[in-house]
Amino acid sequence: MTKEMDDKAVRRIASRVTLAMAVICIVLLFMGGELVTIPQKIAGISAITAAVFSVGFFLYISGAIERIVGRQGLVILSKVTGLVLAALAAQMVMTGWAGFMSAG
Repeated sequence: MTKEMDDKAVRRIASRVTLAMAVICIVLLFMGGELVTIPQKIAGISAITAAVFSVGFFLYISGAIERIVGRQGLVILSKVTGLVLAALAAQMVMTGWAGFMSAG
């Protein structure tokens, strides 16, 4: 196994995790219109900040995770995170579709 293959696996899982967190943050921002009081806004900003720092932390320790789970584990984690992201996207589409259908 070459170093280039290892780098591709780490980039693939990092991009999926980062994309999933970005989607969640976008959803939180769109829902931010419902945050009217100061404590609600502080809680929303705190949640987004915690998500950003948790992604940064996992990217920081990704080398250790790679050593622990190995190449096969990275492939499995990559597929699982892709599946979770697809399920989240499907749920968002169905929720939006249901809201669109009930509004008309």
